[in-house]
This record gives sequence, C-alpha cells and structure tokens, in this order.
Amino acid sequence: MISIFRNCIIFFCFIIDICKTIRVKDSSEFLNAINKNEKVIQLSNSIILNESVTISNKEITIEGVQNKKIIIEFNNISNKFTFKNEYGVLNIKNININGNIVIYNIKNVYFDNVVMFGTIDANSEISHNNLISINKLKINCLESNNISYDSCFNIINYDMSILNSYIFGNNINNYGIINFVGENKKLNITQSNIDGNFSNWGIKIKKNEINISKTTFINCSNYVNTGGGVLNAYDSYINIRNCTFSNSYSTNYGGIFYINHCKKFEATELNIFNTTSSIGSVLYIYNDFNNKFNAIMNNIYHKGSNAMQGLIAVVENSANLYIKNYHGSDFSCESYGSGSFVLKGDVVLNIDTIELDNIYGKGKSSKGLFIFTSNGLEKGSTAVVNNCKLTNFKLVTDDVSSILVWQDKGKLTMNKCVINNLSGINASVITQVNGGILTINNSIINKIKNHIPNPLFSNINTRSDSPTNFNNVTITNVYSNGAIFRTTGSVITVENSKFENIHLCVKENSCVENNINKDAIKEAAILYTDMFGTFISNYNTFKNIYGTNGFLTGYLSKVKIENTTFSHIFLTDGIFYYNNNIGQNWATYNINNSVFEYIYSIYGTIMKIEGPGIGNRMEINTSKFTNNYAEKYGGIIYSINPNTNQFIFFNNCSFQNNTAFLQGSIAYSLNKLSEPNFTNKNSLISQDNNSFSTNPSLIQFTEDTPTSITLFSGNIITDEISCTLYDDYFTKIRTSTEISDWNLNELIFFELTTNDTNNSLLMGQTHCFYWNETCTLTNIKVIGNPGNYQLELKIKNFGIYKQFKNDFITFNLKVLECNTSIYLSKELYGNNIKSCYIPKCNPTCNNKGKCINDNICDCSKTNFVGKYCNEYLQLQRIDIFDIFFIAVAFILIFISIIFIFLILINKKNPKLKGASILFMIIILIGTIFSSLFIFFSTNTRTLINCYLRHIFFHIGFSLVFGSIFIKIYRIYIIFFRMSKLRHHESIKKTNYYLLILVLFHLIIVFLWLTFNSVSIEHKLIDSKKEYLNCKYPQTKILCYAVNSLLLLICYIYSYIIRNVDPQYKEPLNVPIYLYLICISYNEVLEYIDGLSINIVDFFNSFGTLCCVLSIYYYFYINKFKIIYQQFINKSNHYLIYEHKSSIQSTSS
Repeated sequence: MISIFRNCIIFFCFIIDICKTIRVKDSSEFLNAINKNEKVIQLSNSIILNESVTISNKEITIEGVQNKKIIIEFNNISNKFTFKNEYGVLNIKNININGNIVIYNIKNVYFDNVVMFGTIDANSEISHNNLISINKLKINCLESNNISYDSCFNIINYDMSILNSYIFGNNINNYGIINFVGENKKLNITQSNIDGNFSNWGIKIKKNEINISKTTFINCSNYVNTGGGVLNAYDSYINIRNCTFSNSYSTNYGGIFYINHCKKFEATELNIFNTTSSIGSVLYIYNDFNNKFNAIMNNIYHKGSNAMQGLIAVVENSANLYIKNYHGSDFSCESYGSGSFVLKGDVVLNIDTIELDNIYGKGKSSKGLFIFTSNGLEKGSTAVVNNCKLTNFKLVTDDVSSILVWQDKGKLTMNKCVINNLSGINASVITQVNGGILTINNSIINKIKNHIPNPLFSNINTRSDSPTNFNNVTITNVYSNGAIFRTTGSVITVENSKFENIHLCVKENSCVENNINKDAIKEAAILYTDMFGTFISNYNTFKNIYGTNGFLTGYLSKVKIENTTFSHIFLTDGIFYYNNNIGQNWATYNINNSVFEYIYSIYGTIMKIEGPGIGNRMEINTSKFTNNYAEKYGGIIYSINPNTNQFIFFNNCSFQNNTAFLQGSIAYSLNKLSEPNFTNKNSLISQDNNSFSTNPSLIQFTEDTPTSITLFSGNIITDEISCTLYDDYFTKIRTSTEISDWNLNELIFFELTTNDTNNSLLMGQTHCFYWNETCTLTNIKVIGNPGNYQLELKIKNFGIYKQFKNDFITFNLKVLECNTSIYLSKELYGNNIKSCYIPKCNPTCNNKGKCINDNICDCSKTNFVGKYCNEYLQLQRIDIFDIFFIAVAFILIFISIIFIFLILINKKNPKLKGASILFMIIILIGTIFSSLFIFFSTNTRTLINCYLRHIFFHIGFSLVFGSIFIKIYRIYIIFFRMSKLRHHESIKKTNYYLLILVLFHLIIVFLWLTFNSVSIEHKLIDSKKEYLNCKYPQTKILCYAVNSLLLLICYIYSYIIRNVDPQYKEPLNVPIYLYLICISYNEVLEYIDGLSINIVDFFNSFGTLCCVLSIYYYFYINKFKIIYQQFINKSNHYLIYEHKSSIQSTSS
C-alpha cells in the first residue's frame, strides 16, 4: 500500500515537472524563454547563437531531449554563456555545448551528461556552501588565444565534484585543466579521465582539500609554473586513491605531484607509467619546521621514470615522507642524475617494503641511484628503509660517485634489504660525507661490478661521530678491485656479517686496468683508512677474497678484530700489509680469538712488513692459524723491517700445517734480532725446523768445490765452483726452480773476479745466479802470467734479499810456466798475456788430417781438402779439349749456315731440287742443334745445362734423321706404292711425322720440368775426385729408344729402295752407322761408374762431330762437287764455243 502511494506521488511530480518544461526548437524561442525567466528549457533541436548570452534566472535548467544529440553552438568562439544570480541554481544536462560557460555567484551548479567544447569559469563571492556538481561531462578544452583564463576549469570559492567525466586538454603549453582557488573548499574527482594532451598541466589547488579516486590522468605536462605535471598543491589537504598516471611531465618540480607547505598528502593504490621531471619525477614535497606533517604513499606500482634529481621523490627542507609497498622499474636519468629519493635539508624518509628494478643513471655528477641526501640544515635527513629489494642498478659516469646511496649528513638505516646486480664506472656502493651515519642490518648485497677500483662502502668523514654500522650483512660476488670499507677518520663497525667471493675479476684475470685511483686504495681488499680511522670486526667471516693485500691503515688508525674468520683468501701481499714509506705509521691492531685458514700469498699470508722504522703495533691473541701457504717466504709473516720485534706480538696462538714453498713456514725475518715475538717460539721450532727463517747472512763453498786450483795459462777450470747461502739458523737458502716464477729483479747474481787484473784474466762463465740452493760456475778459462792469485766469488745483485756483511768468498789459484814441448805459447786474446795451449780442432780433422792450430787442419798428406779435410777434390775439366770442341762447335754452325746460304742460291739446280730444298735446310738446322750439344758438353753440369744438352742432342737428331726418313719414305711411296695412292696429298702428310717426332721430345722435357724430374748428382772418380753429373729419369730411355727405332726404320727403307736411280736417293749407310754407334756408345758411357766426366764429354763431342761431318759429306759436299763440276764443264763448253766462233770469224 505504501509502495503504491509512493509511486503515485512520483508520477504526480513528474506531471507537474512536464507542465513546467518549455520546449524550444530554435535560437529565437530559446532566447525568448530565457527572457521570460522560464525555469526549465528543453531543446528539441540544435541551435546556433550569434552572440554571448547572459542568464540571470534564479533557477534554470537547460536540457536536451534524451537519446538525441542536441547542440548549442556559438558562431564566434569568443562568445559565451554567462550565468549569474545570487543563491541561484543552474542545471545543464543531456546537451552538447560548443562554447564557454561563465558562472558568477550561482550557489549550486549541476552538469549531467553534457558534452562541451569550451571552458568553465566559476566565481562566487558567497563564501559558504557553494557547489559545482559534474557528472558524465565530456569536455574538450577550447583552443583559442583569446581566452582570458589559464585553465579549462577556473573555479573560485566553490566546492566541486567531478564524477564519471572525461576532460581533454588543448595544445596551449601554458594552459591547465583545473585551477581550484579558495579557502577550505573541496574538490572531489571520481572515476574520471583527464588528458593533458602533452601540453596542459592537470590541477592547481591552494588552501583547499582535494580527493581523487579511481581516476586516470594521462599526458599532463607542466611547462610554465613551479611544477606538478598533474597536481600543484599549496597549503592543502590531498587524498588520492586507486588512480593511474601516464606520461606525466614537468619542466621543473614534480612530474606528477608538487606539494608545497601542505597539511596532508596521502596517495594510495597508484599505477604510474612514464613520468618525467627535472626534480622529483613522481613527487616533489617541501615543508618547513612550522608545518610538520607526514606525506604518505602506499601500494604504488611505478614503471618508467626520468629525472635529473629524484626518480621517485625529492623531499626538501623539513618535509616527512612515509612509503609502504612501492614497486618501481625502468628508471633512467640521462644527464645530471641523483637518487630515486633525494633528501634535502632535515627531512624524514620512512620506507617499508620497496622493490626497484632496472635503475640507470648517466651523466656528470650522477650519484646515489637509490637515496641521495644533501644540504642538511641542522642534523640532516633521517631515512629508514625496511624490506627493500633493489635489483639491476647501473651508474655510468667517470666522476667519483656512488651507485646506491650518497649520504651527505644525516642518518640512514637499512633493514632486511636484498640488493642484487650493481654496476658502476668509478663508484662506491654507499658513500658517507659531512657527518653522515649509516646502519645496515640483516641485509644481502650480491653481484657488484665497477670498472675503476673504489671502496664498496666509503665513509669519508673526519669525525668519529659519523659511524658506519653493519650487522648481519652478507656481501657476495664482487667483481671489481677496491677495498670493501674505507674510512678517513670515522668508525666502521661490522658484526655477524659475511663477505664472500670478493674481487672475482682478480681470480678471472678480467680486472680493468687504470691509473685513476691511488695504488694503495686500489690494492686494499678489505679495509683502507686514511688516518685516525677505526675499524671494529666481531663475529664476521671473510671468505674467497682476492687481490693484493687485505688491510692498509693510515696514521694513528685503529683496528680491532674479534671472533672473526678469514678463510680461503688469496692476497699476493697478505692480509695485513705495512710499509711506512707510503705513510702507514703508528696504527694499532688488536686481534683476538680469530681464525686464519687457507690463506694464500706470495710473501707472508697474514702479514707482509716492508720499509724501515717503527711500524704499526699489532697484537694477536689466542688465534688459530691453519693450512696457510706462502708461495715463497713466510707461511704466516714476512718481514724485512729491522724493528719488527718491537711492534709485532703473537700471544698464545696455535699454528698447524702452515707452509712456505721456500723458507719460513711461520716467519721469515731480516735476522734473528728483528723477528716478531712468539710466546711459543721454542715449541714451534721443535715441531718444525723450518718454522723460522731469515735473510741470507753467510756464504760457503760446497763440499765438492776445490779450495785451490793449479793450471796453465789458457786452460779451463773444469771443476765446478759452487757456493750456498745460509740464514741465521744455518739453513740453506732455497729458490724456486720453476722458470715461470722467475723475475730478473728478484734473482741473486754472483761474479767471479781475480785480485790482479793486470796479470790475469778470466773468460767464460764468470757470472752465475743462485738456483735452488747453489750458485755454480764451470768452464772458466784462466789466462795469466805464471804466479799465485786469489779468486773472489761475490754477490753483485741481492734480488729480493737485503745486503749483508761478508757477501763474498775466496780461493787460491796458481798459474804454471808453459811446457813448450807439449804446448804452444802465444798471445791469443790481445791482452799481452800468453796462453799455453794444445791446438784443438772441433770437429776433429778427418781422413788423417793433422790439427796444427785451433780449428786448423793440415790436409796436404791426404786426398781431401777443406777446413777439416772432409771435402773431396773437384775434378777439373781439360781446358784444351773444351776449347777445341767449342771452336769446332762454332765452325760447324758456321759451315751449316754457309750450306744453307748455298742451297738458297742454287735452289733451282736440278740436283738440289730433286733432293728437296726444305728438308736439306731442316737437316742443316739439325746439325746446328747438334753443334750446340757439343758446345754445352764443354761446361760444368748445371740443371739448365742438363736440359739444354738433352734438348739440343735429341732435337738435332730428330731434325736430321726425321727429314732423312721423310725423304726415303717419299721415294718408297713414289716408286712402290704410287699406283695404290688415291691422292697426291698422301705424300704431303708425311711432313707431320717430323713434327710428331720433335713434339715427342719436347713433351718429355716439359713433363720433366713440371715434376722436377732432372737433378744434379755428385759422383766420384776412384773415390778421390768429385764432379757433377746430370741425373735423368728412367723415361730418358724412351728418347733413345725412339731415336734407335728411327735409325732402324731409315735403314730398312734405304735397303728397300737400294735399286732406285741414285740421283733420287742419298747414301745413308755411313751416317746411319755412325749415329747408331754414337748413340749406343754415349749411353754406355753414361752408365759406367767411376768414369771421368771429361772422357764422357770427349767421346760425346767427338762422336757428334763425326756424325755431323758424315752428314756434310754424304748429303752436301758430294752434291756441291757435282754442281761445281757442272759449272766448270759449262764454263769450258762456253769457252770452246767462243773460240770456234772467233776462228770462224777470222777465216771469213
């Protein structure tokens, strides 16, 4: 019944409202309705207004028809709606407005489901209960230079709520979205979207309250005012929940928030993406001492940040910031970058649970990518960080910097942090300056890389009230060089902590070499103090640490180590290093109840002490030293300081299985007097005689070294001269036998000299170096006038050892007069001192040669020559034969050329024409080749000579007998087979036989050249004289076989045509027989061992000469005799004819 009644009432009110509504369809009706002060004006159509409209109705509603797009538009963008009426009510809904709205003194303003292209300016002089309520507003802020306002919403003295709305900015850079002015007013924004269009800032508020929830801000950019890409707040209350911020930007302060002197700031459940600012990428907050409040940020997800200072926040003066559950990643500062959190002044930062990943900084003076503090006013900033997880921090700058924290004054406490993968160029992890106090508890730091060696934790404070405190901290996998801790005058306290795998680049040999930092700072692996510094270690573990040395302490520094374990440490100069030459004076070490095990070094695993003077006082009590190893000297301590006994004390310490490869399994000292103090020294010596060792102090000859030597001048001391060094415990000094361990500057060199250099001289190995346990000299030649001398073996270079008295040793030498019946005596070395010597030849004289002086042999009574009578006599050629055959060769060549000339002159003579002019010339060319064979047979064999003799002999033979064969074969064809031939060209084809024969020999030679088949061999005659001969391959037989076959064929065909008219054939018997005999004889001579090459060349040349002469005689001389006889007969006949003609003429 009640429900029915309520519905009736609602229906009745609706009917009344409809009755009050004035519907208009054009601009004139709309203006008339306004002039009539109608309360409800509904537009059924869109209208265009030509001028600004001012409405003074006390109550007015302008609406459009639902579900229909109704637009009110001004034809001039400068025109606007002006609503003014004190205590009036304005309601605009369901309509689109293209124009600006000005509201003045309207008490309540409502926008519902409105779309606007323009701005809203509201100003009320009524101080209380003014309200602008906006629901479902979509507004594009008007773009016009004529607008007199600097923001899309310019709200003065109104409470305002924005719900479910969308606001889009314009392209004017000095423009904002909302400017909220007044006092004690509220701005509520819920479930809305605000887009600054990369040009407009978001909200500016002063002395008011703002509440924002479930709203998205994108592309808000502040280019002009003090800061705040999204929110610029002064003296206000701010509550922000469940909001998203994307692409926020501020040229100056606060990429998202600029909070100045505010009374409250609380931001919860925020999603932040890609925010950028010069100072404070997310937040810049400033407050003074008179306005204390706690800014709070909870549950923040942040991805993408860029700033010069403050990748998250800059907190300045006396502001307080509390953060809980902050997750950030991908931060970058590319120029001047400092800190995710920058704390300036006496501010407070409290962080509970934060995760940051992939933080990158680059640029000059970039430092402290997590926290950077500066400008402390009185006590400086106070920061507490609990439950942090910091991963992948990288700082790239050549300036001295700090990767994680740069603390300038103030106090920083970090609890339960896990830090992983830090990388820098010239950076520490945390740096304290100007009185900064650091405390780290229950934390882990893993994987640190830095190119230039720097301390990981650097306390550069000269005051003792600026300490560094570590409790239950684990640091592992440090790759770069540099001390773990550094202090210049303050106190570093480390308790219950673990340091493992430190300076792995040393182990992996990958450290970056540089000379930027001082060597001392670079070389200290655990602690470096400048002066007055204090280091306290209690219940800590140092394991797997690599480098040069562990502790380097400056003037009046203090080190207290208790209940600490040093294990598996590899330091070349030991854990504690002292050298007052570099200013390490008067430090005090107190070590109690600690363990040193598996320490490795080169000199002194625990201590290495160099330099003179009184050094650091070190007292070690009730500590254990186990399984420590020194590569050279001093299993525990190595000292060459003469005052070590005055400042090093081992009290009630235990030593087990400590070794040094060379000497001093526990201690190596300059001498006994300067040894450090051990309360149980005698017990240690009784357990191991090598426990203590000193610098060498004594030289003695070995037992097998003679005490005196007698010899002749020029003789060699064949006995070994050896000596051994001993220390104060009369233990032999031993050196490494591994050549790879040698360093020339570390070797001990001895020199052997004589006391009378005018009458004696030592030659040979007069220097030696100390090897293992001895220095040995051998094979020293002594040259001297007869008499007695003293030889001195003295140390010239002490290497790694200190010089000591009695650094030489002597023995006697006697030089005898020469026995001239056995020795030769003369000056050999240009020093006016004669030597007695038996000549020696090395190698010895061979073949019964006699050694008459050093390396000089007399070979006159042997059949050999050379320096050592080991060379054969060279067979000499017979010059008269060679000259004869050279002359013969040139004569034969000359005759052949004359014959060619005669043939060409008489080429039409039937006698020559019938014998074939071409082949007669080819045969003569062949005789020229044969003559050249004779010429080259007169020379000593060389590889070229071997090839040329073979070519000239066989090509000459081929041209001669190849042409003869073709002539014979043609006669055979003409007289015996012409009837069977079809063409006359068959005779011409016989010319190719000659070409084939010549190519055969040339191909054979080409193959020899290709495969290097021909060589020169040494041969002997009666095992006395040596000569060079050509060594041909077995294929040479083919050449002689072909030649022999050609001779046989020529003989057969000459026999067949024996009955042919003599004028058509040649007399071949004698040339063939001669050539056959020559070839056979030459081959036989080539294979007879022990036969002189001169004989072989003589018969080769003589046989070839006979063959050529036979060719001349039977082939050319006979023909030219006949031609000559014909010429004579013809001339006589002509004379007879002339005589008869003369007689007849006379008779008539």
